[in-house]
Amino acid sequence: MASERSPLNWFRYQVGMHSFRAFAQGPQGQDKATWILNYSWDGDRKVAGSDVMIRESMENLAMSQVMAGANFWDAPGHSMAGSNDRATRKKIFSWIGANEKTFYLPRSPIDPIGVYFSPDTRNLYAEDFLASYRGILILLMQQHVEFQIVTPRTLADFHGKTLVLPNVRVLGDGEKSWLQAFVGQGKRLVVTGTDVTGIATSGSVVRFPECPGKAYNTAQEKDFEHTAPDSQQAFLDSLQGGKTLQIKAGPQVATSIARTSDGHINVFFANFAGLRGGSNPVQTPQTGVEVRVTSKSEGKGFFLPFLGEVQAIPGSRHGDGITYALPPITKGAVFWYEP
Repeated sequence: MASERSPLNWFRYQVGMHSFRAFAQGPQGQDKATWILNYSWDGDRKVAGSDVMIRESMENLAMSQVMAGANFWDAPGHSMAGSNDRATRKKIFSWIGANEKTFYLPRSPIDPIGVYFSPDTRNLYAEDFLASYRGILILLMQQHVEFQIVTPRTLADFHGKTLVLPNVRVLGDGEKSWLQAFVGQGKRLVVTGTDVTGIATSGSVVRFPECPGKAYNTAQEKDFEHTAPDSQQAFLDSLQGGKTLQIKAGPQVATSIARTSDGHINVFFANFAGLRGGSNPVQTPQTGVEVRVTSKSEGKGFFLPFLGEVQAIPGSRHGDGITYALPPITKGAVFWYEP
């Protein structure tokens, strides 16, 4: 339940929702909507007597889902009927309705770091694979690098410069052939943990026998608050691409980047700083967040805070990019650039 989640579990929830969204994608951009039925505080006695805990838990759950591009639904219990708090539900759905296109226009990658989800590996080596897979994705979210989850159905449509295999231990012949062709194009393949690719050593292949994702996951389980992305700097340095946007924000803010079908370049921010499961559902506001867009055109920047109103944001040009200083982010927000 949302009311009980720690920041680490909130990040893992982001990984889960982005994974669901990835498997809703089909070849040639076919896309299906994703609904996430979850509970903000059902049965949590610490929450039941507190209007603040109820409201904040509902808002946190909604924020985390819309920022990931999933549809929100929060049932009062093991039923599809009713609502936890009607007034809060009305407020959330009214805001989503007013900003529907911002969150639910089709999203497409710009210059992502691909992370491969191998169903066969997950089925046979679930614990090791998920530790590596989650660790890599959370690392990228905290580093504020654009990522794309790649599945067997979307592998042929991946056009990023780097693909990461997070401890992938099972590959079919078709997958191996595609990876060989990918490397043959001079693109970067990063293999962490077990290597079953059969690809010869080359400048296009970087191998980490000790998976940095698994190590990062282990470190976060011990001390999430003090585990920083730069602890895996060698892995981050191995990546090519993901540089269309540069984002300055704290590591307890999860970011996802995408272009929507209206041409906007978007950064979706989910803030989990300060949350304490069962005791504090109110985030520590994040200040000093900046987005730098590489663009020769002036364009326009806009900012929409969760449950707030759209604001125009002035930019400052430096060389081939424009930097936008964002207002404080409380729960979450989206920034977009209109070329």
